[in-house]
Amino acid sequence: MDKISKKAFNAILFFGMLFSLSQNIPGPLIPEFVREFGIGYDIIGAIFFAGLFFGMAATVIFGNLADRFSKKLIILAGCAIVLGGFTGIIFSTGAVSFALSYIILFFGFGTLETGMMTGVAELAGSSRSHAFTVFTGFMGWGGFIGPILLFVILYFGLRWRTIFIITAFFIVLLFIVFLRAGYPKRSISGTRYRISLLKLLKNPVTIIGAAALIFHNGTVWIMISWLTTYLTHFNISTGYGSLVVSVFFLSIIIGRVLTRRIIQRYDEKIFIITAVIVSTVLLYSIIFAEGVIIKIILTFILGISSGGLFPILLSIVFSADSQASGKIFSILGFFGYGSGMLFQLVTGLVAERFGEEAVIYIPAVNIVMCCIFIALLVGAARRAETRKG
Repeated sequence: MDKISKKAFNAILFFGMLFSLSQNIPGPLIPEFVREFGIGYDIIGAIFFAGLFFGMAATVIFGNLADRFSKKLIILAGCAIVLGGFTGIIFSTGAVSFALSYIILFFGFGTLETGMMTGVAELAGSSRSHAFTVFTGFMGWGGFIGPILLFVILYFGLRWRTIFIITAFFIVLLFIVFLRAGYPKRSISGTRYRISLLKLLKNPVTIIGAAALIFHNGTVWIMISWLTTYLTHFNISTGYGSLVVSVFFLSIIIGRVLTRRIIQRYDEKIFIITAVIVSTVLLYSIIFAEGVIIKIILTFILGISSGGLFPILLSIVFSADSQASGKIFSILGFFGYGSGMLFQLVTGLVAERFGEEAVIYIPAVNIVMCCIFIALLVGAARRAETRKG
């Protein structure tokens, strides 16, 4: 990377950290939302469903625009929308205003994530695996810091809205810095966006990778969003449950640091298959483990084993066509957010019908499917490499 590209990449790293911190705040707060707004888990699941629907819409809209316009412009637009959603949540007085603000927030998240992911792919060039591992590592730090900050806020008796105020303040600062910063001119011609979306959908690497992402998100997102709810079954409070979520994120960071070192010496495709198999075994061990302490320890190890799945999955799928990062991410965003919509809704219904302990069975099913599709993805990627010679 040249000097301007490195500065832009570094700014995107910090956007990724704040993005992850922000996106993962609502999950641990589910018990607080239920109490404050007087709604059930099924309604919370429906609100999360709606938010993810609009997040998916944003990735489709801005993913196609990303190959035509500056990634910097899309990132700044995403920030502005996110701040609008934060403002609505901070001043929400009931379930309806909260739901509408949450929808705006996730439309902003979808826009911001599209700009960041396609920006990383564009700036990294042939070093995508390394760049995505570093970027998602910073996202992990955001996920780690958020629940700790939430615990401190709740521990000292402050309102849960305080965390949205603090996060919004830092996003405003980073928005101003990035607005003034440079961004490299595109090195590839503007015809890039004309690559056929249908052609990408016919590419086995793209479509199988999207399927793998569906079940990856259906595992990790549900673990993050519903872990505090699951732990309430074992008499763990929301505050302490959020600390467990933070520990889970810390383990994901460790996993991504290890991934970055491992893929320098070993084939990333062998790595991702090994990691998803180990993660499957660990998740089922959590289900059958006796005692909440053992479950928490196994959750920590699960984060380490699964931490590298997302960046390597992205790297493999983006290799399908390096000149169409925007359109590829619009496909990934559509399926990724779509899976989140479905599984958040289903998990809310399951929790309401069968109790908090039952939410763990949703990621348990999803990780098996993720394992299958990652194996198919690796096979498709190897065949594509053979055809390219």
